[in-house]
Amino acid sequence: MSCVSVLGSMLEHPTIVTWLDRQGLNTHRLTDLEGDVSLRRYLRAETDDGTIILAVYPPQMRSACDRFVETTTLLSDVGVRVPGIIASDCELGLMAVEDVGGATLYDLPELDSNTLDEYFRQAASNLQLIQCLPKERVATLN
Repeated sequence: MSCVSVLGSMLEHPTIVTWLDRQGLNTHRLTDLEGDVSLRRYLRAETDDGTIILAVYPPQMRSACDRFVETTTLLSDVGVRVPGIIASDCELGLMAVEDVGGATLYDLPELDSNTLDEYFRQAASNLQLIQCLPKERVATLN
């Protein structure tokens, strides 16, 4: 096991590091991330190839892991850019996803209006794609 630091008592379980190793993700450090209002927890993992995000689903939320996988596939299939899933084991409650960074538009007040306009145009385009999703597939996620 190659992990140097795991923060947070729930996340110190060796299953996480063992699972990451089995995925070929040589992890040097895990850092807790803030921001979710659910029981799910997130960590940023520093690996040999950069950083990834690790989602940890407690037992009572394991079905949300399956829905995340299905939702990611559904959105990707219609061209909505979503973080890619690198590896997942919903029975274990672990998922590694692409790290797209920690900043939101709110965190970047120095962006000029042309750059912001492009982000908003892309968001509007994504809304149109989402509105065209097959209703029968979306219904299975609720």
